[in-house]
Amino acid sequence: MLRRTTAVQKQRAVIVSGARTPFVKSFGELMKVDTVGLSVAAVNGLLNNTKLDPSHVNHIIWGNVVMQTNAPNCAREIVIDLNLPKNIPAHSTSMACASGLNALTQAVTL
Repeated sequence: MLRRTTAVQKQRAVIVSGARTPFVKSFGELMKVDTVGLSVAAVNGLLNNTKLDPSHVNHIIWGNVVMQTNAPNCAREIVIDLNLPKNIPAHSTSMACASGLNALTQAVTL
């Protein structure tokens, strides 16, 4: 007997690799680099290290502790600055030290 199901099968979230910005002392060597600059460098390094084709990126969810007032959606700035496909949805989240985990949690619920 065949059973019909109406359940929708969701895509699985996949973590291909990871990247992060370095830990440095406040007001030190990276003081003049803003949030977007650090974020772009991290994502650029991730794409280069994994050889991931940007057209395979479905969504960018970016977690950071301190939002930049002139660029409140850092994820969108990353897409623009790296000339990634403009149709990639991108949003940012900020939850102090849990920002990265919050971004992962949001990714699996898409």
